[in-house]
Amino acid sequence: MAISKIKKQPEPLRRIAKGWLVLGLLGLAFLAAVAIAVFGFDVPVHDRSSGEILSHAEVKGLLAVMTMGCGIFAAAGAIILLMLKRPNS
Repeated sequence: MAISKIKKQPEPLRRIAKGWLVLGLLGLAFLAAVAIAVFGFDVPVHDRSSGEILSHAEVKGLLAVMTMGCGIFAAAGAIILLMLKRPNS
């Protein structure tokens, strides 16, 4: 989709971008709280299927994957909002 077509419909796109940004930032805040709980206060994370406690390496891997997903949502929302704020060229 061309940028000129995107700029012709800014309001719905702006709402979507703000939603993505908010969801991404909320997800990142939640993951930061989980990381503080697990690594700062040694709260165990249990695997539901096996009932075992996950190692710190496994938790780091899960947090890394989930952080990337939330970061992509936040970045996409921010990029779209910045594109809409640019003057027409």
